[in-house]
Amino acid sequence: MKLLRRRPTALPPQAPLPLRAPEAPLDPQAPPAGFAATALAALAPPALSATLILGLALGLAACGSDSKTPDGNTGGTPPPPPPPPVVQPRGELITRADVARLTRAEIDTAAVAAGVADLAGAARCDARIQRLEYYTIGARQENNVKATAALMTPQGTDCAGPHPLIVYTHDTTVLKARTLADPADRETRWLIPFLVAQGYAVIAPDYLGFGGSDYSFHPYLHADSEASATVDALKAALTTLQADSITVQPGLLVAGYSQGGHASMATQRLIETAFATEFTITAAGHMSGPYDLVGSIGTALALLPGGTGGSSIFLPFAMTSYQKVYGDLYTTPTQYFKEPYAGWVDTLLPGDLDTTALITNGRLPLQLGDLITDQWASDLAQPSSALNQHLVANSLLDWTPRAPMLLCGGQRDPVVVMSNAVTARDALVARGATVTIVDVEQVPAFAGRFPETLSPSEQAIYHSQIVPPLCLSIVRDQVFAPASGGGAAPGGSL
Repeated sequence: MKLLRRRPTALPPQAPLPLRAPEAPLDPQAPPAGFAATALAALAPPALSATLILGLALGLAACGSDSKTPDGNTGGTPPPPPPPPVVQPRGELITRADVARLTRAEIDTAAVAAGVADLAGAARCDARIQRLEYYTIGARQENNVKATAALMTPQGTDCAGPHPLIVYTHDTTVLKARTLADPADRETRWLIPFLVAQGYAVIAPDYLGFGGSDYSFHPYLHADSEASATVDALKAALTTLQADSITVQPGLLVAGYSQGGHASMATQRLIETAFATEFTITAAGHMSGPYDLVGSIGTALALLPGGTGGSSIFLPFAMTSYQKVYGDLYTTPTQYFKEPYAGWVDTLLPGDLDTTALITNGRLPLQLGDLITDQWASDLAQPSSALNQHLVANSLLDWTPRAPMLLCGGQRDPVVVMSNAVTARDALVARGATVTIVDVEQVPAFAGRFPETLSPSEQAIYHSQIVPPLCLSIVRDQVFAPASGGGAAPGGSL
């Protein structure tokens, strides 16, 4: 059964407004009115008749008015103004391209190399990765914005479908060129064995400003644009699936990790409140996301001078993004950021330096306290400040989810602390939602994976490498498989 959506209704062309012929522009070199008649009358010999003098005068006046108009045309009515640009339908597919096809053997080999073979299970399907380019809107509602996404589909005679369809949003990146339409990408290397090779189709947007997007910046942790870019990627994916004769099950599954956890929850909210007639979400699994932005940044502030893990990168990324979206956080970067970083922070992220290079090259400091000013901290503490209001507006605590939701994370996460998920669960449950929370360190099947004390190297990869595959297996086995009628796959269990 195919997942149907309404095709956007084409807007009828607007009739051009009636134009009134403008008056001929004045020519500074043309003789003044009456000059021709007076001059000819003075110069003409007495034998010339009055009629001939008048005819010559009119001819000279006509020559004086035959100058070029400012647009380069000579005489007559100037051409009408150009028509307004055509607004392209959101979600319209522009281009698509094959990126890779992976066999089951190749997928299993890669899963072993990534250390997730036991969690993912043996591949049942081959996989195909396509790169989609599509139209969406910008963070300020600009039309005709281009964005890209990865579409990953199961392949093979034993994987004919219909397939459960997952919308997946990825974690924070500072590399502008990053796309999940890349078999070497870290998250793609998890999505293929965990989901695609098990029969799930996956659409994963690159977000505004990343991959092949032509948007001038990335609106980091801006809930509305994360969600709109994701919904429009979904529409482009459905067009592609139909063209490829790939069928999907009714209903959507939504998931994301880290920034992607924030984006996937924002997407669930947008679909359930604005696109419920087109799509139905059957289950959602949001993983290690900063759903409560005020709480997330407040925790970083409480841990100064160091801040939470990565906060000297994530915080300026969010603040400079909000400045570009809203324009009212500061009048100059020095109000929020210390020198020398204030000199370039507005144009730094995203770029071509990864998080390690940003620190080692001196573009950002290791400790948050070396970056932020007292005014930033003061504004954060003021509920009426623009900073606080934008953080509240982009938090995800004040809505009522319809589909059952699982929040997954790890209790010793130094980047997005587990209390963030607890705050979100409590707020949403109080509004009548069904929300389950899972701490991967409390899952019996994972008990041997966590030492009593984490080494510095383990702490450094806890959020980015240890927790993600564990949460992904929980979301797949305990949420997505039952929701899609497939039962639990051979991975970890509660």
